Amino acid sequence: MPPLELVPAFDFDGAWVLEGRFEPYPEPVRTEVGSVADGVEQNVDLVGEVVAPITLDGAAAELRVAVGADGSFAFRDGTSGRETYPALRFARAEVEGDRAVVDFNRAVNPPCAFSDFGTCPLPPQQNVWPVRIEAGERVPVR
Repeated sequence: MPPLELVPAFDFDGAWVLEGRFEPYPEPVRTEVGSVADGVEQNVDLVGEVVAPITLDGAAAELRVAVGADGSFAFRDGTSGRETYPALRFARAEVEGDRAVVDFNRAVNPPCAFSDFGTCPLPPQQNVWPVRIEAGERVPVR
């Protein structure tokens, strides 16, 4: 029987439930993002951005999140490669009209975090941030 894989997570933090506004693009934007597998290219169709207020080092800032038609998005942040899977994590924006909510506490590891055979898409450049998002799943334990 293979060993049990555990997925540790950060403790819930309400500060990482972000409410913002949804800014749709005039038309979906097909974006080449590559993948975790060498030589495999992937594309995502982005339909808009969620703009949400955050606090960075005690100062007000905005986080812009490019999302797909179903509100899902891949991202990488300042915890990537340290506390979280290096390539990406997935999260989702709940969009209703021009209002959106992103709960990073629900951020999950991609399938490629559990298998060397995954071809997960990398996040688009807009979703690579230096800010540490200490919410959601951490690196899986094998």
